[in-house]
Amino acid sequence: MPNEIIEREYDADTPFEDNFISLKLIIDGQGIIFADKPELVLEQLVSIIGLIVKQSQNLPRPENTIARSDKMHLWPVGEDDEIVQIATSKISETIKENLDTVKLALEVYNDYLFILKEEERIDQLIKADSKTFGREKFQAEIDMYEETISKIRNEMPFEIRMNMFLVQCKDINTQLCDKCEELITKILNRIGDFVFHELSSQISGNVKQIKDDLASKANTSELLVGFEAKLEEVKNSEKKRLMEEYNDLIAWLMLLNDNPRFKIQEDQMKPVVQAFVWVDEIVGIV
Repeated sequence: MPNEIIEREYDADTPFEDNFISLKLIIDGQGIIFADKPELVLEQLVSIIGLIVKQSQNLPRPENTIARSDKMHLWPVGEDDEIVQIATSKISETIKENLDTVKLALEVYNDYLFILKEEERIDQLIKADSKTFGREKFQAEIDMYEETISKIRNEMPFEIRMNMFLVQCKDINTQLCDKCEELITKILNRIGDFVFHELSSQISGNVKQIKDDLASKANTSELLVGFEAKLEEVKNSEKKRLMEEYNDLIAWLMLLNDNPRFKIQEDQMKPVVQAFVWVDEIVGIV
């Protein structure tokens, strides 16, 4: 049914339905509902009949414009009149049938309800131990939300015409896309903190520790042996590990740089530059 609704909206040969009532969709928690409850819409529309009946009271008889008559007004019709009751029942039934049909418009968004439940999952992802972070995992999340945004913008209708009701979809489409954008921004901001604060500081700290160890004086043969062993360790393993950490830092940085949503500020680059200086010094030493 949802696919049929969308196909009909985009079919140029399908004639427009005659609509006189516009309904909007809104986000409600983890679901999508009508801004005006269908039950309330039914009640308000049916109430118009009572207003018409009241307005029909004390209507002047048309012949009084020609000649005076003992009966100045048309025969009054009350809300409990059989004709009024039959008309009310029929109109109410027709509106209800149309409202039951228009509720199917909500099913068009079934594939996108997951967006409204994603914030908690993404919060858990970005608040996890950074040792578990992986670029592929984060990039996959970003790609998924970007694809969802593109699908909503390209495939979802701006409006759905269903019998007497016109369902406005433009605003709900925008809200769903905004939710995806917010989730992407959360991920990018966390990556930014990880790159500019954690990784950069970790590399700089590791290099500083190595420099301090190598700068200590060997006053005894035992310390000299220890110094030479530390130097060999730096040459054989520490240097490689530092280069791998720095290359990993640059790969994370490129992930940020490749996404136009994240604007890297000059001040943010200072820890990265400092990390490069420290690593370069170690490479030069050994």
